[in-house]
Amino acid sequence: MGFSEGGVVVNQLNEELSYWDSKSSKGSVDVSQGGTALLTHSLLVPATASDVLSSISEFHYVDVSLNCAGAYITDHDVIKGVANYVCHTSNSLCFALHGTPRQWSDPNRPWIQAERDRMLQLLNEEAKRCKGRLLLAEKKYFDGRPRSLLMHFAILEVMDMG
Repeated sequence: MGFSEGGVVVNQLNEELSYWDSKSSKGSVDVSQGGTALLTHSLLVPATASDVLSSISEFHYVDVSLNCAGAYITDHDVIKGVANYVCHTSNSLCFALHGTPRQWSDPNRPWIQAERDRMLQLLNEEAKRCKGRLLLAEKKYFDGRPRSLLMHFAILEVMDMG
């Protein structure tokens, strides 16, 4: 889950998934098989990068924003790589975009809505290849209310992760 500027961390994880798929397609990594996880103090800890990436089943973008471009992934190659990763594994992956008018309707930062729309378009296109295993959800909160900083933080209390 990435909240506000934390969306760039979620973007980076997607970059890694895309890169991981490009390595696996060259035969250097088998993404279909998990590695051995370590059992440490009754916690299951992924032991390899493949284990970490394959343990992700959902990405939640929560009212993400930046004061410059880059809040959402708009690079088709990255989204295509993520879709390829999903297609090459038995895992499903869900992208959930949660937002408020504070970010999604800000007239001073129109690129946020444009980037969100572009990312959803790319995900929808690539999801068609993944046999129902690349899932999308878009949820808007506080619709119809005036934009405010308070709603930006209140989304954390009311958001639906299901």
